[in-house]
Amino acid sequence: MYIIATSTDSSGGSMGIFRTLRIVRAIRVLRLLRMPMMKQLALMLDGFVEGLRTLFWASCLLVVLFYILAVTLTQITSTSELGNAAQMFTTVPRAMDTLFRCLVATDCNTP
Repeated sequence: MYIIATSTDSSGGSMGIFRTLRIVRAIRVLRLLRMPMMKQLALMLDGFVEGLRTLFWASCLLVVLFYILAVTLTQITSTSELGNAAQMFTTVPRAMDTLFRCLVATDCNTP
């Protein structure tokens, strides 16, 4: 419940009471965080954040690997005649896209 009070009093007497009530309400909410159920929730959130951190670094490693493979395959296909494969690896971004589509098992045969 929010109570909005306007006071023209320069001493701020009524506003001080509302400020105190607001602080007491915040303390009551913080006390709820010490319940056992909230500790388990905090543990789950910590695990989720750590999992996201690991997922971020795994994604970075995958992008670096795709880049290295894309550069290598672009160089290899530029000197050989492979037909449709040469079209899929003409540039590094296109080669990275082709590698990603092949990784997720979508149609990687179309340029």
